[in-house]
Amino acid sequence: MIEKYPCWGDITGGVIGGGGTMLAVILSIHKTDEVQLEHQQEIRTQQKIDFSNEIIKLIAKYNTDICGFFWNKKATYFTAKIG
Repeated sequence: MIEKYPCWGDITGGVIGGGGTMLAVILSIHKTDEVQLEHQQEIRTQQKIDFSNEIIKLIAKYNTDICGFFWNKKATYFTAKIG
């Protein structure tokens, strides 16, 4: 019977090879989607960290400026009172 249909090996190999290729493509696409989502989450996390750091810098600068303002005002008041 095998000698009767010598192309069965070629057909079977083609079907198995095509199925394997389709499986590999589907798995690659799925893995690529996971990597892209992970990368987007890392970018969002880094953006949140950068935003928080910027707010902290601005608050620190404000505190420094306001303390300097009140210190100068206080020093001017005492200088005027003493002098």
